[in-house]
Amino acid sequence: MKIGAHDTAIRPLIVAEIGNNHEGRFKVAQELVLAAASCGADAVKFQTFQAERFVSRADAARFQRLKGFELAPAQFTQLAELARSRGLIVLSTPLDLESAAFLEPLVDAFKIASGDNTFYPLIERVVRSGKPLIVSTGLSDTEQVRRTVEFIRTRQRTQGYSAAWALLHCVSSYPVEPAQANLRSIPFLAKTFGVPVGYSDHTVGIEAAVLAAALGAEIIEKHVTLDHDYSKFRDHQLSANPEQLQQLVRRVREVTAMLGRFDKRVQPCEQSATRQLRRSIAAAADLPVGAQLRWEDLVWLRPAAGLAPGEEGQLVGKVLKRAVGSGELIGLSDVEPTR
Repeated sequence: MKIGAHDTAIRPLIVAEIGNNHEGRFKVAQELVLAAASCGADAVKFQTFQAERFVSRADAARFQRLKGFELAPAQFTQLAELARSRGLIVLSTPLDLESAAFLEPLVDAFKIASGDNTFYPLIERVVRSGKPLIVSTGLSDTEQVRRTVEFIRTRQRTQGYSAAWALLHCVSSYPVEPAQANLRSIPFLAKTFGVPVGYSDHTVGIEAAVLAAALGAEIIEKHVTLDHDYSKFRDHQLSANPEQLQQLVRRVREVTAMLGRFDKRVQPCEQSATRQLRRSIAAAADLPVGAQLRWEDLVWLRPAAGLAPGEEGQLVGKVLKRAVGSGELIGLSDVEPTR
């Protein structure tokens, strides 16, 4: 999947999920962008919403908290500019239709939150943008994911939508207990739906994210915070602080390098060992001139400096035209030619 110049099939896209960890403080949001860049992340992601179009006022406490987390449109624009100035890809999760329209010229890709993977009007609005799309699959079983996938594919066919899109395995709990991370969903989703699959990590620590990369996740999304104890807001505890994010980036890159290519070839580091570790055909004992070679007369010894195993048929039954000592290589020049 290509997002901007980044190809996730070559190197996983590491997304620093800022989300709402800025808690409505623009300066903190800026600091989180800078931290993501300095730690080596590829992208930053925000959540963009108007509280009135996202959560009911009847849930007064939740409404007030989220209203306090809102950033002004001009602030989002500045954050996107800051991120790009540091070489970061910009993503955001719109949580209402108006925010999707606002984000369209600002982001490199959209993400649909797990809670909205059944919010089909929003998905359709994002699909119409033609921007790359990442859909999180928390709260969903296979059949629900299938319905969402078919919805997107139908829009592709009917609207000519050709931008790349991917699924994210996600477990919508905060935090996720390790035993419920179910990372095998990553290869399962990739095989079942034939699209790139990543992982949105809500566990504490970075181990799950690193293991996800080993299972083939093409996108690794991890919440980030400046300090786990910044406030009582739950996301700080399951987020990576700058030190952890730096470790995550390093370890995911190591895993990617270790995984290598989906083929089998001689690696450059082992080419010099071929001669020392392969074998050649040699004499099992002292053999005189005129001896007719039998299988029992042969032994296979390192290094590979003569005829290789599998070429015994060129020697067995032939007559030696010189004496060969025990352990000495036997080549075609040592036997009489076939008449």
